[in-house]
Amino acid sequence: MWYSVCICYELIHLVVVLTTLLLVLLIFLL
Repeated sequence: MWYSVCICYELIHLVVVLTTLLLVLLIFLL
């Protein structure tokens, strides 16, 4: 149970990092 929560948290963190990187790239390109 605790392990799945940790994995879920890691996935959310990864998605957040990727989206912020994409936003930064879009801002630089525009």
